[in-house]
Amino acid sequence: AKYSKKKQFLKVDNRFFSEDELKILLEQPDLTKTKEKRNLVIMILVYDTGARIQEILDLKLVICI
Repeated sequence: AKYSKKKQFLKVDNRFFSEDELKILLEQPDLTKTKEKRNLVIMILVYDTGARIQEILDLKLVICI
């Protein structure tokens, strides 16, 4: 958000992607490439959870046996 001179937050437009916009976005990665598959998973995870990208990057894989 941007600050005014009085250090107050200005209103930010928090809109979601339309169904068509989301479909177009998620069709972009080339799924023949491993890194692009990874990127698609990250995109879906960020959108579905509302997490910040750094929160996703900080996740650690834990295998419980």
